Order: sequence, then structure tokens, then C-alpha cells
Amino acid sequence: LNIEDNTIFDRSNARINIYNSAGSLIMSEQYSESIDLSRLPGGAYILLISENEKVYSRNKFIKSR
Repeated sequence: LNIEDNTIFDRSNARINIYNSAGSLIMSEQYSESIDLSRLPGGAYILLISENEKVYSRNKFIKSR
């Protein structure tokens, strides 16, 4: 997944958190403009970009199988 975000924040301290449709955290990584989703099963997800508990971006995506 390629991430394009125009929000201004300190990317060196930011994290990407991915939650499943039930709201459970299933992946958390240091911010990167590209992340590997191959280990996730197909389904609906929420991606949050945050830094120091402040959420800068919230997006929904669907991964096909």
C-alpha cells in the first residue's frame, strides 16, 4: 500500500496503525510511504497515521484476497 498524505507532521516520529472492522489493532509500524499488507486477510480496514497520540489522518480501505 502506498501512502500519500499532505498533512504536515513529523514523519520521523509518526506511526501507522491498522485496525480491522471490529476495531482491533492488527498492525502498528513506524511511518513509511509504503507498507506491506500481504499478511493481512481480505477485508475492510481503518488506517490511522498518528504522532504522540494525535491522529493526523484516518482512512478506510478494503483489501481483496
